[in-house]
Amino acid sequence: MENMPMNIHGKQITAARALLGWSQPELAERASVSQTTVNNFENGNRDTRTDTKEAIIGVLREAGIDFLESGLQFKPSRYEIFDGPDCYLRILDDIYYTLKDTRGEALFYCSDDRLSNGVTVEKELFMRRAGIRMRCIIEEGNTFIRYPLSEYRYIPKRYFNNHLTVTYGNKVALLFDINERAFVLENRQYAENQRNQFELIWSLHKQPKTTTIERIHDE
Repeated sequence: MENMPMNIHGKQITAARALLGWSQPELAERASVSQTTVNNFENGNRDTRTDTKEAIIGVLREAGIDFLESGLQFKPSRYEIFDGPDCYLRILDDIYYTLKDTRGEALFYCSDDRLSNGVTVEKELFMRRAGIRMRCIIEEGNTFIRYPLSEYRYIPKRYFNNHLTVTYGNKVALLFDINERAFVLENRQYAENQRNQFELIWSLHKQPKTTTIERIHDE
């Protein structure tokens, strides 16, 4: 772990949460500590352990917070790399935390429901129950469609590849190496450009007419 100045004080943690729009429970969950620990840190409790402080500060830094000598700032652009077979599940978690308060929309380009296992489907259903909306662009002829047909559009096979791109909030996630590695860029302008491209492709292509599996959600 990179060196973390331990003179960071509680008011900076509170300000960082406010800048990110996070509650104390959310910061605690992301840092794998208790809400009481977060509250103690923010209120200047000197008994707060160094390792839990590092966990809290580390999560805030990963979210784009730069701690300065007399304050903090939010980086206009940041990125993360997720490695391993669970990288897509981590992307779904990030989509949830990014969109849950706004009930926003995630746009999946080059999506394929055939690659989703039971754990993935459970997470997707959890996100949907939280009000998060989804739309998918899939390969022409693929009739393995799990959700309402209105949420899908076809693109010709020659334009489809197995590298999923997901746009959500101010973030764009790209999955590589047969979904073993994910790159997440947080940049408002780039996310808006990707969203516009998705909308253009969506407007030009057809909705699937049928599915060969039982849909989880009715139209």
